Amino acid sequence: SAVAESSRILSRARGEAGRLRAEAQGYSQTRVSRARGESARFLSVLAEYRRQPVVFQQRLLRDTFESVLPNVRTYILDSQPGDPTTNLRIIESERGGDGGN
Repeated sequence: SAVAESSRILSRARGEAGRLRAEAQGYSQTRVSRARGESARFLSVLAEYRRQPVVFQQRLLRDTFESVLPNVRTYILDSQPGDPTTNLRIIESERGGDGGN
């Protein structure tokens, strides 16, 4: 009958709506948790930067070199104290058991 068919369709729609609502809530909780974690990490990095900005910047530069050039041994040579500018040179050699490079 039409009433039974209507009831069946309505029941299926309510079940689907409940499933979608639960998925949306789970997605929302995941995004909020991820955002809170990223925010906490940022605040931690900011605090570290504020404590020692020069050391932080040097470490960030070194870490960037290591991630961009993973198979290259990198030496960073700073200018002498009192020099007006800092010149960074990158000396590259393949990593490995080459004895001294």
